[in-house]
Amino acid sequence: MKNKKRTLLITISIIYLVIAAGLYAFVYLIPHINVALTPTYIVNSVVMDNFYYGKAIVVRYEQCVYSDYSGNVSYYIEESEKTRIGTKVADIYTPSDKIGQYCPVTGFVSYYQDGYEDVLDPEKILDMDPGEYLNLNGVSRSTEANSVSPGDFLYKVVDGENWYLILPVNEEQLSSFRIGSNIEVLLDDGTVLKAEAERVLGSDKLSVMAKVLSYYPDFCKVRTLQARVSTKQTKGLEIPVTAVAYRDGKAGVFVLGTDGEYHFTRVEILDRNEESYAVSEDRFTELQDDGTEKVIQSVSLYDEILRDVGEQDQK
Repeated sequence: MKNKKRTLLITISIIYLVIAAGLYAFVYLIPHINVALTPTYIVNSVVMDNFYYGKAIVVRYEQCVYSDYSGNVSYYIEESEKTRIGTKVADIYTPSDKIGQYCPVTGFVSYYQDGYEDVLDPEKILDMDPGEYLNLNGVSRSTEANSVSPGDFLYKVVDGENWYLILPVNEEQLSSFRIGSNIEVLLDDGTVLKAEAERVLGSDKLSVMAKVLSYYPDFCKVRTLQARVSTKQTKGLEIPVTAVAYRDGKAGVFVLGTDGEYHFTRVEILDRNEESYAVSEDRFTELQDDGTEKVIQSVSLYDEILRDVGEQDQK
């Protein structure tokens, strides 16, 4: 009889321990296991680049020099060499004389010609129909020759301080430009040109006129370039598009706190691509109804956030 009571007591104790362990797991362990198994994302820094690929047309001030004589020629200035006004560029040897050819203005001497020198300059292009230049495919050729006749092209002098790129764009590409802002133009040869967007040309066929701020050795020679045009770079923190939820119309993400819980944290969206947002780091200011600004605490670098909040929470 005593053995039966002891067995029953042991059985009840085991059942009690199993129930207690189950309750403990349900209350304490399972939530943490769920948190551990929830797909998350570690917030990283990002530079989001808005760019497109297209053609760039070189527009510059250039003064052409033509020969008045027939004869053999000797040149003394290298291609694309910067030359002061009054410097001897060449000699023409006529049957009776040697006639010096002197640089008419300070600039870069070039022996390349494409036929657009007297047409495409930064002032004339403002009055041109875009159809006159957007489709051109000018090919520059070196005209440096051993002999010349009257009227032959000798060389040209190019202004290296004021030259421009005409960038044909569609309306979507145009929307990413801001007049007065800097852009980057990456050429096929790896050269990166800095430029400033100055104005929009045309109404039907659109283009952006940008002043080049960098030196490019071949700018005297080329007329058209293939380029990757970067119109805007946005620095911030990167978060997946799927991580953003909305509360009362305000964007935010769920950040894992030290208490093991996810907390809704506001974010300021600066830019986006197909997969990610760039948002402000740590904090941002928000204009209030009374005209004052309020500082909003936001996500920080290396915060752990929910990767996917579900469609019902997305805007």
